[in-house]
Amino acid sequence: MLLIKRVFYLCFLMVTITSSAGNGAEYVNGVEGIKAGSVPPPGFYTRNYVVFYTADNLAGADGSDLPVGFNADVSAVVSRLIFITKYKILGADYGFDVTVPLVRTSLQIDALSLDETRSGLGNILVEPVILSWHFKQVDLSAAAGIYFKTGNFAANHPASPGKDYATTMFTLGGTVYLDKSRKTTFSILSRYETHGTDGSTGISPGDDFHFEFGIGHTFGRFTDVGIAGYAAWQASADSGAVPGGDIRDRVMALGPEISTVLPKAGLMVSLRVLKEFNAVDRPEGWIAVTTLTHRF
Repeated sequence: MLLIKRVFYLCFLMVTITSSAGNGAEYVNGVEGIKAGSVPPPGFYTRNYVVFYTADNLAGADGSDLPVGFNADVSAVVSRLIFITKYKILGADYGFDVTVPLVRTSLQIDALSLDETRSGLGNILVEPVILSWHFKQVDLSAAAGIYFKTGNFAANHPASPGKDYATTMFTLGGTVYLDKSRKTTFSILSRYETHGTDGSTGISPGDDFHFEFGIGHTFGRFTDVGIAGYAAWQASADSGAVPGGDIRDRVMALGPEISTVLPKAGLMVSLRVLKEFNAVDRPEGWIAVTTLTHRF
């Protein structure tokens, strides 16, 4: 009975696209990779993420697959508007952005006789503060923002695209250029999230820490090829009537990435495909992300 309660709790807290089908976290792990810690120079940008996540494993507290007949498919188009100004704060370029996700989730769990598909607006992220520094061999970035409860949510639908609580997120990252020609790079972008109380369950998800990274090399003038990945941990315990006690989710992922710039179109296109592993208390699967960035 405890297993069924825990599975239902996992499904109830399951994020659609905003956590790659994880538990309490909002941010989409895997949408950044090579040069993730770099922010573009002053200007107005649109960045559109086309994301597909699929998983047929639901990991339990010991990391083993729970025999519950689990399958999840999540697809989304996420639009991000970015404005980097020429205004300086502490020597950094100041900017801000807004991210709007449209999500479709299909969720099946045989043990709960659950088979549903839901689509709609997810929780919107507003980052009023983005700071970016650019040095000869290093880029640095920092940001702070809030996910608002704007998404479509229904307590009796675990595949809902939104969440019934707000989240505050802090970001810190950087890119190191490993050679004088700035062709070989290592980048890391870390996030820390704190969550409000779920209005439907009375449960407050624990804080989440996660980072994305990328190691890449530029071939020619415009094409980067390399390896990207992420790691995510629940940093503190859930509070409230949580079935199964203090079980904290985690996951890692790794895979290839390629990106290129189309100068005449003012467009950058990237593709990465990442395989998750070492999951605990959450789904484990694959994520594929295509990113289109346009400068106006």
